[in-house]
Parts: sequence; C-alpha cells; structure tokens
Amino acid sequence: MKYFEKNKGSITTTSLKYPELDPVDAVFFQGQEDGKTLLVSTGVHGGEYVGPQAVREIIQELDPKKMKGNVLFLPLINRYGFYHGLKRIFPHDKKNLNNAFPGHEDGSYTERLAHNLADLYQGADFFIDLHGGDINESMTPLCFYPKNPSQGNEEIIAHVIGYLTTGYAVASQAKDGFYSYANLCGLPSLLLERGGGGRWSREEVDGVKKNIREVMDALEILPYEKTIHPPTRIQEAVYEVSPAHGFWYAYVRPGEFIREGQTLGRVETMGGHLVKNFKAKFDGVCLYHTHALGVHTDDALIAYGRP
Repeated sequence: MKYFEKNKGSITTTSLKYPELDPVDAVFFQGQEDGKTLLVSTGVHGGEYVGPQAVREIIQELDPKKMKGNVLFLPLINRYGFYHGLKRIFPHDKKNLNNAFPGHEDGSYTERLAHNLADLYQGADFFIDLHGGDINESMTPLCFYPKNPSQGNEEIIAHVIGYLTTGYAVASQAKDGFYSYANLCGLPSLLLERGGGGRWSREEVDGVKKNIREVMDALEILPYEKTIHPPTRIQEAVYEVSPAHGFWYAYVRPGEFIREGQTLGRVETMGGHLVKNFKAKFDGVCLYHTHALGVHTDDALIAYGRP
C-alpha cells in the first residue's frame, strides 16, 4: 500500500497525517510471503469499545513472519470520541463519519476525513470495519454486507461470510458508510458488529479477534480453525425509527425470535400518551434495538430481519 514501506515479515507503526485533521494511527503487517491485503478499521464511533480493544490486543499477537499477505489496521479512528465517550459523532462538526462518504476535500471536518480515508481503499483486497453497538444500543453479533455488491465482488464476499461466526449476516442498502462506499469503489467489504451499551467484555473482544482471524483465513493470509456454523443470511430487514421525541419501551431483545403482528415496542409522550406501537411485519429475529429510554425524532429504535 502506498503509505507503507515494503519490508517482508515486518510491522510498520505510523500516524497518517492530513492537513488540519487529527492524525489517524495505522499499523501495517507485511507478511513473509506475497498475498492478499486486508484493511481493518475500528473506532469510527467513539462509544463503541469492543473493536478498539480487540485490535489493540491482536496487534500484539500476530507475527508477520507467519503471514502470507498483509493487514493494515486502523486501531482508533475517532480518538477524541473514544476518550470522551461520545455517541456516534465527531465533536468537530457533530457529524457521523459512517454517513459521510465519499466526503469532500473542502467539506467539514468529518467530510474531509472521509475523503482522505477513502484513499486507503487503494491496494486493499478486502475490508472489514469493526463496530460494536453504540452507547444506546444492544445487539446480537452480526455482520452487514452490501445487498448489491460491485460487479465481481459477490463471490468473494460470500466466501468470507462463510468463514465467520457472527450469528447473522444482514444484506444492507447503505451507500455512504466507510465499508459501504468501499464496495461502491470496487473493494469487497463487510461491517462487523459485537457489543453495545458503552461496554466491552472479554467474550466480545475474543469474538472480534476470532472474526479477524477468520477473515484472514478466508483470504489465505493466516490459517485458522474453520467454523461449522456460518452466519444465517438475512436478505430482508426492517429498521424502525422514532416519529417524535419521547419515551421508548422495547418488548423484545436482540437475538429473540418474533412473530408477525407481535408488538416490538412503543413510544410515548412525557404525559403518557401513545405516539406509536411498532408491530412486526413478518416472522423473524430481532437484530438490535435502542435500550435508551429517551429518544428523539428519527432515532433508530429497533431492527429485525427475516432469516
């Protein structure tokens, strides 16, 4: 990749410096043999802690001399948000990086950062963006993949998903996120989610490290144990949002199976008047929900999918 020296069997640690932007730390593992290059990012959202801890640990565990190919880690993109526990946004302009791609070189802080980070797609063969359910979210382990992948990428994406142990793989129509814009640029990509609630656990961190190794195995960078339970594919998902500011009460939990017509939750006013009941449109499974009591207009409330 253009930012890093090509020394086989080596590790390069550096900071990517962009004009008037905070530097972005990067760690590049170049394998002893030639092979595919995997890009791994985390910390896009400051309040999601599982990914940064997992990458921090796995960087200490991998040996490039045993690798065939390369891995570029971006261990903590939103450093300020991470250290200050911010939900979703960059404080500089209060924008969400995962809705900012392709960005613009003359845009706001987050838009300029997106514009620069997109350069890292060049030279990569696959990309995984690690997330973990934000401070107000609970979720079951899952990955998102592009519903309509770029031409020629469907096979490699399906191949990598078959190696993962995330429970569910959800088709997504997103286009302006770090991973989803990568797909539009021709780079096959996935978004992995584990965690939530502004917390992390040993089990979740180990799960993410396992997922990283599974992707490396799928790309033949480093062998790893094969899963016998690949994710269940979800081609159809519903994402409910709040129609107004109010009090949100969820009736189901992530990973719970639901029935068509079942009430999933409700939003009420401060005075106790019903704003809306949310009912399942089909049999399926709850993927994630907001566990915060207070929600604002257009806030994500719950997502469920049809396996």
